[in-house]
Amino acid sequence: MGTEQEHQPLQGHRTLAAIVFSDVVNYSGRMSHNEEHTLKLVQRDLELMTRFCEQYEGRVLKFTGDGLLMYFTSAVQAVACALEVQKTIAAIAANLPESDRLQHRIGIHLGDVFVSPTDVMGDGVNIAARLQSEAEPGGICLSQIVYDVVKKRLALQATYLGPRELKHIQESIPIYQIVLAAQSKTTNLKSELERTLTESAGVEVDDSIKQDLNPLSMDLPLLADDVKKALERLLVEAVGPIASVLFQQTLNQTDSRQDLIERLVAQLPDHLRNSFRSRADDLLKELGENPPPRSPPPPAIKEEAQPAASRGAIDLAFVKRCELELTKAIGPIAPLIIQRTLSQQPGLSRHQLVEALSSHLPNPRMSESFRRDLLTPS
Repeated sequence: MGTEQEHQPLQGHRTLAAIVFSDVVNYSGRMSHNEEHTLKLVQRDLELMTRFCEQYEGRVLKFTGDGLLMYFTSAVQAVACALEVQKTIAAIAANLPESDRLQHRIGIHLGDVFVSPTDVMGDGVNIAARLQSEAEPGGICLSQIVYDVVKKRLALQATYLGPRELKHIQESIPIYQIVLAAQSKTTNLKSELERTLTESAGVEVDDSIKQDLNPLSMDLPLLADDVKKALERLLVEAVGPIASVLFQQTLNQTDSRQDLIERLVAQLPDHLRNSFRSRADDLLKELGENPPPRSPPPPAIKEEAQPAASRGAIDLAFVKRCELELTKAIGPIAPLIIQRTLSQQPGLSRHQLVEALSSHLPNPRMSESFRRDLLTPS
């Protein structure tokens, strides 16, 4: 995947791009029924979509509250990504109760867009958004131009819906739809998903995703249920609401207590790792579980190499304040952005963290207000 620097020249320029829009089916209804749980589920699925977007060399340009606006230089990669997202979500849902399932609609269009420092605009974006609203729950709608580009590269089972009049779009757009049947809950789930992804998208399933989707791994008897819940609560204290997603994904990828703890530690910012490992060990002892052997601490020189101003500058209380203010501004994706920022840029000072987070806000006025609320002494 390209680096952020490689994407910078796009800003302020027009370019041809495959735009992918997603949203959650019945999001408002779910929020009115159980807001906290719905936000947790949205965070879970947006994390999965972001992961696939990066795997297929795309870029998340914007969070829309309950969905993503993604950019790809290749229409084939965009469609392959959308297929894998929908099939993976359906496969995971087969092992979940109804209350823990979300369905998503996806629209894809290939067109001219204008990328600014804070947004992406143009008919290409508008059409992709309208196509998303035309899709069936769990389905994908493609414009004619996208279908023509990918039909010889991917073995698609698409239905032609004919020209559609889309809101605020002057010309009718011929569209195709792919509706994916939900995966059944069987012991063959993993092999069936790999087969359908390979046949439909023409791509191999990433090894880490294979582990995530192994239905047998979801019930590994590594730890008693009360221990699992206690570890998850410990992780919530470190990284916030995204913890439940990280914990379940990590649990599905491991076959030993030692590996579970070390995988969790690896996903934390540097300044939280030793504390979490120590508390996890103490927790296992307290609840009657044998804690995994401790990994050797990092060399002391690594800690000394960090600037004194950045060591311990960000505590959990400040991270929670950032999470609260950012959620007010951009919605439930905020905890994910904070977690990724801290993981990718360990050792940030408070000022540096706030500056990094403010870049995700939609306009300069909101950015300035965000900085002022978090950095002005009370």
